[in-house]
Amino acid sequence: MRFSELPYEIRFLIADHLLDWPDHKAFRQCDKTNYTLLTNRQSVRKRFQLTEWIQQLLDAFMQSVSAGSGLYFFLSTETATAGGLDRESKPRPSRNIASSESKNSADWFSFVHQNDCFATIRRMLLPDAIFSGYPYKECHDSVLEVLNNVDKHRRYRDYVRSHGGDPKWLPVTRDIAQTIINAEVTVNSEAPEMDEKLKDTTVRSALHEFMLHEVYRLLCCLRDLVDWMEELEEVKAIQRQAHKLLLDLQDVIKLWKFFNGSPRT
Repeated sequence: MRFSELPYEIRFLIADHLLDWPDHKAFRQCDKTNYTLLTNRQSVRKRFQLTEWIQQLLDAFMQSVSAGSGLYFFLSTETATAGGLDRESKPRPSRNIASSESKNSADWFSFVHQNDCFATIRRMLLPDAIFSGYPYKECHDSVLEVLNNVDKHRRYRDYVRSHGGDPKWLPVTRDIAQTIINAEVTVNSEAPEMDEKLKDTTVRSALHEFMLHEVYRLLCCLRDLVDWMEELEEVKAIQRQAHKLLLDLQDVIKLWKFFNGSPRT
């Protein structure tokens, strides 16, 4: 029996046993019959429905990649240039199937796109994921430089305050310094909180590399701004970026634990 002659029941049975989204999508797109049977099907939606917190992280991922900046863009670029995202063949639908895909409801198209992104992130966060910059130059001196720069800003704040400077921006810069320290601890392999499974992976090293670059950038911006004590809004903008850095690092680690079987906190 040729594949094109398979009855619907057999096609549904095969689809039900394909639990990985890329495999299921490739099977759905292999011919028009499968595409018609499995597109926008309730059982498919139920099996591959993503939880709300994962959908929120996927939104952040797509925004970062679209903007060409941020942690998710860095990770996806590092893995793509290393060939890490090309190890699995991507299905290429026929022209007829591809054109009809775009005619589906926006809701289904969003569902497919989110699952595509989810599969991409899963490959990106494999324990043996390949990153083009690995091994990153990660040494104790880099961490000390971060903490020393934070300490310099702390001493500068104290100096300004002792000479009657406007204190409105002081709590903001204090929060920035603490957030930066928390970001460093989050991806520090020597930190007591570091997950043992994540500790020696390429993923953690890549996260640490991004953290150092972002912290250096934020501290340079802060150094240029604190001489102008009336620029409170600019300092607050740096504060928001520091908080986003910490949140993104925590979210990626949460995803890594989800994919790799570590207990989530």
